[in-house]
This record gives sequence, structure tokens and C-alpha cells, in this order.
Amino acid sequence: MLLRAILCIAIFDLCVCEAAPRNYQHPSEAAISNLQNEIANHEAEIRMLTEKINNQEIIIESLGRQVREARQASKEAVRSADENESIRQLKKHAGDSAELLTHYKKKIEQLEGLVKVQNQNIEHLQTAMASLVDALQADVTQEPRVYRVQSGDSLGVIAQKNKTTIKKLKELNGLKTDRIIIGQKLKLPES
Repeated sequence: MLLRAILCIAIFDLCVCEAAPRNYQHPSEAAISNLQNEIANHEAEIRMLTEKINNQEIIIESLGRQVREARQASKEAVRSADENESIRQLKKHAGDSAELLTHYKKKIEQLEGLVKVQNQNIEHLQTAMASLVDALQADVTQEPRVYRVQSGDSLGVIAQKNKTTIKKLKELNGLKTDRIIIGQKLKLPES
């Protein structure tokens, strides 16, 4: 009788294995794959935003250098000209410098605003990535553990090995009696 049951299980397992399509993907594997793709996309966005921030910092540094050079040029212009010409040029240059400084100041403020927005976007992306990683880990850990019955096993022995009760094992596996067979797969409760 036991040999017949084992043969039936082996034939059933063989039929199930042959009937399953080769490219079948478990739903949680597909979800994990989708989440991994989303994480890769978010990481690419973060890299792009980081590059933009670096470029804007280079622009800000260049603008600061230009402001310093403009100041230096105005100082040299004042020294080289005679007194009257010097005053006239100084007034013109001061006006030009003030205009340039105002323009650069506005440009720097705009760039700082963009950097602030991009930093906020990066923080949002990092939060989203953390949530995705948490979700991925939660999906992976929610799969039930399975135990295959071996020779000499009983529900009591299995329950004791896995720190649970016979009642929980029976409820989880829909068993009405304590009877189990070798090779039978039993779901184990989360530990």
C-alpha cells in the first residue's frame, strides 16, 4: 500500500514537471524582476541628476572666476588711465560691472534653486529606492517554508524540530488526522 502511494506521488511529480512550461516564471519572481528594473531606472536617474549638479557647480565656479577677473580688470583699468579718463572709464566700468554682477548673481541664484530642486528629487528617489528594497525583501521573506516527510517522521517530531505544534501543522496543511507519508510536503509556519 505504501509502495503504491509512493509510486503514485512519483508519477504525479513527473507529470507535473513535464506539464509545466519551460519559460514559466513564478509571479513573485516577475514582481522581483520588475522591482529590480525600477531600481535600475531610479539609479540611472540619480546618476543623471548627479551629473547635472556637477555641471552646475562647474558653471557656478566659472561664473565666480569671471566675476573675480572682472574685478581685477576694473582695478587694472583704474591704475593705467590718467585721472580724468580714469574717472570716466571707472564710472562706465562700474556700471558695466554692476550690470554684470547683477546678471551673474541672478544666474547663480537660478542655479542654486535648480541644485536645491535636484537635491530634493534625489532625496525622493532615495526614499523610493529604500521603499522598493523593503518591498523586495518583504516579498522574498513571505514565501512559506516547506518540509518533505522522511522515514521515521511523525507530526510530533516535525513540530518539535521546527518549534511549532501539531495543531498548527494540521491547520496549515489541511490535515484531519495525524497520518503522513514519506515524501509528502508539509508547509511550516513562519518562525
